Amino acid sequence: AEKITSRPWLLAIARRGAAGGFAPPESEAVLRVELKALAAQDALRMAQLATQQNPLPAHVLEVVAKRSGGNPQFLRDLLRTAIESGGVADLPDSAEAATMAQIDGLAPDDRAVVRRASVFGLTFHPRMLGWFAEEGEGSAPESETWERLRDLFDAEPDGYLRFRRSLLRDAAYEGLPFKLRRKLHGVVASHLEREAENPEEVAGPLSLHYFEAGESAAASRYAAVAAKRAYDVNAYVEAARLYGRALEAGRQLPEGEQKNIATLREALGDSWYRAGEFQKASEAYVAVRPLIEGDRVGQSSLMIKLSHLEEKLGNYAEALRWVEQARSALEGVPGPEAARQSARVSAWCATVLQAEGKTDEALQCAERTVAEAEAADEPEALGDGLFVMGWAYGQLGREGGIPLMERALEAYRKAGDLIAQGAALSNLGVVCQWEGRWDEAATYYEQGRNAALKIGNSVGAAVARINVAEILIDRGEWAEAEALLLETLPFWKAAQYRYYLGACLLFLGRASLRLGRFDEALGRLEGAKSNFLQVGAEEEIPPVDARIAECRVAMDRLDEALALVDGLLGRAGSSTGVARVVSLLQRVKGHALIRQGDLWGARDALEASLAAAKERRDLFEATLTSLCLIELDRLEGVEPPIEIVDESRSLLASLKVRAVPPAPVAQQ
Repeated sequence: AEKITSRPWLLAIARRGAAGGFAPPESEAVLRVELKALAAQDALRMAQLATQQNPLPAHVLEVVAKRSGGNPQFLRDLLRTAIESGGVADLPDSAEAATMAQIDGLAPDDRAVVRRASVFGLTFHPRMLGWFAEEGEGSAPESETWERLRDLFDAEPDGYLRFRRSLLRDAAYEGLPFKLRRKLHGVVASHLEREAENPEEVAGPLSLHYFEAGESAAASRYAAVAAKRAYDVNAYVEAARLYGRALEAGRQLPEGEQKNIATLREALGDSWYRAGEFQKASEAYVAVRPLIEGDRVGQSSLMIKLSHLEEKLGNYAEALRWVEQARSALEGVPGPEAARQSARVSAWCATVLQAEGKTDEALQCAERTVAEAEAADEPEALGDGLFVMGWAYGQLGREGGIPLMERALEAYRKAGDLIAQGAALSNLGVVCQWEGRWDEAATYYEQGRNAALKIGNSVGAAVARINVAEILIDRGEWAEAEALLLETLPFWKAAQYRYYLGACLLFLGRASLRLGRFDEALGRLEGAKSNFLQVGAEEEIPPVDARIAECRVAMDRLDEALALVDGLLGRAGSSTGVARVVSLLQRVKGHALIRQGDLWGARDALEASLAAAKERRDLFEATLTSLCLIELDRLEGVEPPIEIVDESRSLLASLKVRAVPPAPVAQQ
């Protein structure tokens, strides 16, 4: 090393940052590279990139990134375990073990201080270490102690200290003997409770310290208080964690003192549901059922929650089965609460039928819901009934969808249901989009997304993104739409919400088609179809098949495209899903026939497409078909009517359309 400047060599030495050992000479030939931990945001970004093929929930990624301490290799190890186990409960000890040596290298007194400080968590005030001295556990640290330990802590406002890395804190904590650890937690809990003006303000920390101290009654009580506070501010993952603690502590009480276990379990399920962890929510709800056997209204309410979960997981038949059980549970039960619950059951039944694509049945059920809800004075169910009616009117091309959605929004406001208000805002956007009022639609989508984000409704926020992407696709902003959709794709995969995963893949397929990546488009469209089939959303299949046919035309697989289109059109009278896309199907047929040189047949198909679009009051679809007819006139050597050309250009300009799909040309 001393003679390195006289040799054509590179000498590389890796060492740990500890006192003693080899020290390289000070020289221009010596380059020191100090490897620092990844910044928190970079660790999280690395975790997101590493799990693109196996997406994990956002809160799991945050825990893993934080626990990695910025070490890339440990981050990968932790992610691998999280993917295999589906959560963070079984993370390996390797990350903690890596820092244990650093703590073991401290002087005994300093090591004891660090380990006692770890009982408080990541942050603490130095004066708090005096609490232990008061109970005969060591002496209060002096100022020189913190100076020696400055590499382990960062100073916080108000004199608090924070462990520089969570791994340091975890490793120090693991080094405490169990009996001592329990005693120290008890000391912290009693001091926190005495010093707090209102102990409920620090219910979360109190629940933790009482739990670790083995004082189950206090732990369960404070955990339930903290969980409710977290749920009320839309911190659903935190609420679920705290409800889990309340349950675990409650189960350690004598059987006669185990109160509110059913309530806590149901609240745990509600928290996981709001967090988008549907499987965990289902497990919590199923565990509640035996605990409330005598409460028929409560049983009905729980069955509807289980039905919600099946709908989210895409099992429509199972969702409707739960609806029927919920209805049966209420038979013969008197009283206003049973009447309100009956209206809620009807409202959810209408919602599932509409999601399944059974629009006519859903509309009839929604109309009954409105009558039941008004009689029972149940504003939330009233909003749901009006919501489904507005949705159905829009899909069927009827007038009056927007006023119904506006009435639904007002009912949700009366009920104080913030989540439903966000959904109503987004679906006002959907109806506006169907009616060709795209700027209004985009505004409603953004309002719905903001409302969802404020209350932690990640599903609602992601749905709004999909809706905006659809407008971007129709406007010809295909790359922008694809980027937006790719942002939401990992969320749908991680949540296993197959209906919206199918919708996301459908629009991604459309974007790929417009960008000329036909094989990718087919793959995405087939993925959309698979997900819709898995959830039983039969009426969502025809729009996907229509785009598959369009893709085949672009790939010159014309006979396949025509066979698919003709098969679908043969079912137009019996399928709501096909009826919604007759205009698109006839236009695709016209494109294929033009490519084959059958201009007469193409004109018939395009005229049928235009008539279907006008019947559904879909001006954008009508304009796309008019553009094709204009090009067909020119192919036949006829100058198209100037008024039709001007009308088409005017509508595209009013919708702010930048590009439209290219018109087909006959094969040479």
